[in-house]
Amino acid sequence: MMSNKKKQTAVVAVATVLSVSTMVNPIVINAQDVVHEESSQSYERKEAPEIIPPQDLKAKAGTPLKEIKLPENWAWEDEIAILSENRKDYAARFAVDDESYDYTNVKGYHAEGHYIELMVSVKVETKNENSITAPGLKSSSRNASSPSTYAEGDIPINEQNFPDATFRKYLKEDSEINPDGNDALSAAEIEKITSLYVSNDKNIKDLSGIEKFSNLTTLWCNNTNITKLDVSYNTKLETLQCYNNANLHTLNVSGATALKTLNCFETGITNLDVSKSSNLKTLKCYNNTSMEMLNVNGAVELTSLDCHSTNIASLDVSNNVNLAALQCYSNTNLKTLNINRATALQNLGCSNTSIMSLDVSNFINLEYLSCSKNTNLKMLKVDGATALKSLDCYSTNISSLDVSRNPNLETLLCYSNANLVTLNISRATALKTLWCYNNIIISSLDVSTNNNLEDLQCFSNPNLKTLIINGATALKNLNCHSTVITGLDVSNNTNLENLNCYSNNNLKTLNVKKAVALKTLICNDTGITGLDVSNNINLTTLNCSITPLAYLNLGTNAGLTSLTMPTPRTRYLEVTEDTFSIEDKIAGIDKSKVSITSGATYNSGTGVVSDYKVGTPIVYVYDCGTANSEAKTLQVTLNLTGLKSESTISVTATLDKTYDGTAVDSAPAVSKSGSTGAVTYTWEKKKNVTEWENIATAPTIAGTYRVTATVAADDNYKSAKSTKEFTISKADSSISVTESLNKDYDGSAANGTPTVSKTGSTGAVTYTWKKKLNDVTWEELTTAPITVGTYQVTAHLAADNNYQAADSSPVEFTISKADSTISVTESLNKDYDGSAINDTPTVSKAGSTGAVTYAWEKKNNRGDWESITAAPMNAGIYRVTATVAADDNYKSAAATKEFTISQAETSYTAPKDLQAVYGQSLKDITLPTGFAWTDQTLDVGNAGINEFTLTYTPENDNYKPVTDIKVTVTVTKAKNEQAAPISLEGWIYGAAPSAVRAGFRFGQPRFLYSDRMAGTYTDTVPTAAGTWYVKAVVDGTDNYEGAESEVVSFVIEPKSAETDNQIKVPEMSTDTRLDDLVIKDGDKVLVQGTDYDVTQIQDGNKVVVTITFKGNYTGIVVQAYTSGKKDKDMQTDSSDTQKEAGKNESDKKDTLNNANLETVPTGDTTAKGIWTMFMLFAAGVGAFMRKRFIKK
Repeated sequence: MMSNKKKQTAVVAVATVLSVSTMVNPIVINAQDVVHEESSQSYERKEAPEIIPPQDLKAKAGTPLKEIKLPENWAWEDEIAILSENRKDYAARFAVDDESYDYTNVKGYHAEGHYIELMVSVKVETKNENSITAPGLKSSSRNASSPSTYAEGDIPINEQNFPDATFRKYLKEDSEINPDGNDALSAAEIEKITSLYVSNDKNIKDLSGIEKFSNLTTLWCNNTNITKLDVSYNTKLETLQCYNNANLHTLNVSGATALKTLNCFETGITNLDVSKSSNLKTLKCYNNTSMEMLNVNGAVELTSLDCHSTNIASLDVSNNVNLAALQCYSNTNLKTLNINRATALQNLGCSNTSIMSLDVSNFINLEYLSCSKNTNLKMLKVDGATALKSLDCYSTNISSLDVSRNPNLETLLCYSNANLVTLNISRATALKTLWCYNNIIISSLDVSTNNNLEDLQCFSNPNLKTLIINGATALKNLNCHSTVITGLDVSNNTNLENLNCYSNNNLKTLNVKKAVALKTLICNDTGITGLDVSNNINLTTLNCSITPLAYLNLGTNAGLTSLTMPTPRTRYLEVTEDTFSIEDKIAGIDKSKVSITSGATYNSGTGVVSDYKVGTPIVYVYDCGTANSEAKTLQVTLNLTGLKSESTISVTATLDKTYDGTAVDSAPAVSKSGSTGAVTYTWEKKKNVTEWENIATAPTIAGTYRVTATVAADDNYKSAKSTKEFTISKADSSISVTESLNKDYDGSAANGTPTVSKTGSTGAVTYTWKKKLNDVTWEELTTAPITVGTYQVTAHLAADNNYQAADSSPVEFTISKADSTISVTESLNKDYDGSAINDTPTVSKAGSTGAVTYAWEKKNNRGDWESITAAPMNAGIYRVTATVAADDNYKSAAATKEFTISQAETSYTAPKDLQAVYGQSLKDITLPTGFAWTDQTLDVGNAGINEFTLTYTPENDNYKPVTDIKVTVTVTKAKNEQAAPISLEGWIYGAAPSAVRAGFRFGQPRFLYSDRMAGTYTDTVPTAAGTWYVKAVVDGTDNYEGAESEVVSFVIEPKSAETDNQIKVPEMSTDTRLDDLVIKDGDKVLVQGTDYDVTQIQDGNKVVVTITFKGNYTGIVVQAYTSGKKDKDMQTDSSDTQKEAGKNESDKKDTLNNANLETVPTGDTTAKGIWTMFMLFAAGVGAFMRKRFIKK
């Protein structure tokens, strides 16, 4: 075990070392805490001693920490760090014995290294502090002729401080860095260095020592051969350009918290951590193909990040809320991209990665998004990115894309998405460019609402059947070749310049007539049969080869310089008649431009072809117009079918009938010969004498008709027709009014089209109205009646195509007066203001237009209503009854509304300067009229200023009473006086004192006693017999004055020995010694000479003893007995008696002068002395008489 001496407190102190002036607080370790029993079989670690870090460390700015000496067992965590003016705390480690002590709960403990790491403060010495000579150097002034000595704060440009020779040369030779060109940098020179430019020098391999430039804000070191770079101590560095350093593998910017711009692209770094660079705004670290980790979490000010073409597998920018631009494309290993809270993003490039989903729906600032070539990307959400202008998402694995909620989207590239099924661009109204080609599944595309679309590339979509472009009025370029569309109409696309619709074998129709801006049209390899570009005056290129065109209208187009015409082709045309119209057979062809060269006769005026034969082709030349001033024609060959034999047909059925609501037979009987083909019927109706109109089916309604029966041609016979005329006559109608029109007047007319029951005609129903003027006279009206009265209506049913007209019987009805309603809508409640209520309050009424009158009532104190003559003014509860008078159409009506005129707020002035005397109550204080105390029974309280509350009741009942008015009362001190005299009865000595009473106006009295009226009074209650004086005294307080009563006397009577049984006098005898006589008052032994006197008279052998009580006692006790002594003894006794008598005389005098022990020294003894003398005299007379009696 340790000795007692070793158990004493151990103190470690460190002295001044090198250039550092250090006062270190000792590390205190109690040795007794670390002692353990060597003989113990088990070992338990003790509680760790307190670790006190070194203190009062100081050095010059720019000093490496390794030069700042620490106490034993302490070491700097980074000894090459440079002391900076902008930083005062540095990490230091203290080696601990953690086998003996338990440090697990000590802050900064590192079990793996057996040390505790704490932050140690180092003070930066100012220039005016004493300089300290560096080790091995003498202090001297710094000059070029003394290169081996340095001034305070100098940093030698040597290998120790700057290991790279080229870097040293740069520092030494740069006149802005080292103006005097010597081999050291002064503190002033270092302080001025804010920028270093060492770019494009492949000889620089190491920038160690850069940490000494604490004011450095800009560092350019790109295109060098450095392998590592540590700027963690350059806390003011704002710009770092270290790109194009292929050998740079390590970059530490952890302490460079002021960094704003970092360009470290095209280097060999494997990881980059800028999480502590809270001021960083721009970071470019792209083309770092070895970089596998990038941490930007704490770079909260970052606005631009370009990290494309690296080897990172994940990227989290969710904490970079200010990030506006992110380029992370061509990171083929990037599988995780977290941009959740980076909603400030405006530009995001993440193409050619391995991400599987991308959701930017909440990114309202995003304008540019490129996520193409992400073959694993299956989900893309952009619906909330309302600012998005450009979206590049081609060559992905998405199956649907909805940009209908991206109203600002201008460019969309979504081509080559093999799984894309649906594409919604319906509300992307700003869209200008859409490339959606090579999407093999998409079947329809509608851009009709995209009126700003200029460029549409939707070619090579093998399933695209529907293409709607009619609303895309801004469209300039349309490439829709290699699809399966059947028709294309660009007539509404007046700005279209280029149209490529070739290789669409299903395309049969193409309309470009109104596309006047069209310059290029490529429509070869399609199925179109006619093309008209005569209005396309801006057309310069047209390719319509390999198409079955029956006509081509070029118009006069001088600008059409490139034209590829179709080769001559044969078309098959079925003709069943001897003649046909070429315009009927070939829609859109211009008959005037057709010239038949063989096979038929042609009338160019009518377009009718005739004189043709089955099996003989018809060849014609079509005049296409001119292109580039050159006439163009088109040769077409038509192969026709053969002619057939004549057929006959006639209608034999009778079709005339009266209208019955059913159609005539839709297939009337016919007689026919020839063709066995089907018979069809066409129907016509006669419009007028000369005209007929076609109707779709066999007629039902009345009229004159004709039917044409046609037998269709068959293989051998031609078609044939037969026509027959017939009539359907009109039927009778009936009508009656069934609706009851009786009603109360409601301001609206009776139903102008009352319900009727009718048969037959569906013609219009009209009505005539009459009003009853008297019992026999009716007045005809022009419209249905409105006002009160008795009326009749007659309904008239007009004839229709199938029925005759009809009239109903007149129906009589009455319009009665209607009820009126009225309510008072105006709010009449108000506070009293001295003016009456509006005497014509606003009402809401319906019905009568009669005058409105008002009646007013007031509720009295009994709760009854009393009529008043006019609208009220004073406060109270009222009601008004509004009555609207009846008019011609409405009855009268009334409505009552109750209201209140509340008391108005009261204006008052609270009373001031209220005075009272202590002891008064509030009711004693007179208040101004209208004011009353809230509780007048309250005392005014202690002297001083006290607060109470008042109520104020105005004399005018129209104003509210006011409560809780705070006022102050000044209470003054009250005069005091005796209210009842002193009441006190005397008592007998030895008895309990009598109660004393007295009354004063204020306060409880104290009672003072004295034995003289003008004597000194005390609060001691007297006990001795005699006459005494008492007075009552009340002490003054803050609330009342003191007072004193009149003096009253009282008597304490002496105790009577003759009547009080407590006083015991012993029996006298010959053996009685008067000097030893014991007389008691209860347990109290009376004192002879004080409480009583004794005299003895002897006559012969007769002895008389007289006891005379005095002081607090009164009375005389006489006892006689016979003595056994002889005469001479008697004489002697007589002589003794005389002596005793003489003595008694002396005692009498003493008695008069001696005070009883229980008397008050200040008492009045006059009466007591007289009483005593009287008693002595009586005793003497008694003794004399007895003596004479004995002698006798």
